[in-house]
Amino acid sequence: MKDSKFELLHCSFVYEPLNIELKNYLFLNLKEKKKLLEYRNHSSVRSKMINDKPITMESHLDFMESLATKNEGYWTLNNEKGTILGTLNLTKYDDETDSFMGGNFSDPSLIGSGIGLALNYFLHYVAFEKINSSRMRAIIKKDNKSAIRLNQIFGGKKVSSPTIEGEPYIEMVFNREAWYGKVERDVSKYLKYVF
Repeated sequence: MKDSKFELLHCSFVYEPLNIELKNYLFLNLKEKKKLLEYRNHSSVRSKMINDKPITMESHLDFMESLATKNEGYWTLNNEKGTILGTLNLTKYDDETDSFMGGNFSDPSLIGSGIGLALNYFLHYVAFEKINSSRMRAIIKKDNKSAIRLNQIFGGKKVSSPTIEGEPYIEMVFNREAWYGKVERDVSKYLKYVF
């Protein structure tokens, strides 16, 4: 990975049109870290994760501390009041395809509000506009039909159907050309309704 990509994985960003902050986990205070763990351990969020077991505070804080030395990026999505609406991440960089594995989850109280569209938008925005990757991959539980449909809106193409720990998943791939060609323009107009 080029050094600049690694550096950008550890930066925060502001999306000016809506005054949305993408705050890197490295800059979160303890209260914000606890809030993320609360979201992540909520049953409606956990049930959609590959690791669907509750995470301890100690493990959570150790993980956050380890991010300073990893080629991974984790951000909270904050509205203009600084409220954490959800989180997104880019992990498992593949140098051969210039791609990351992408993921996100929201504040459980916002599920069904359109926040999934916003989180996916900003995940693609960071991957393709800020980090300048060529591709992004996602692994989605096969029974998570709403996430699969949402990923198709973002140009996701099914490439495989892996089984992980006995559960069926779908792997999808996204590319920068689709983002700049149509997806960004078509999806961005809906952001104002979410915020």
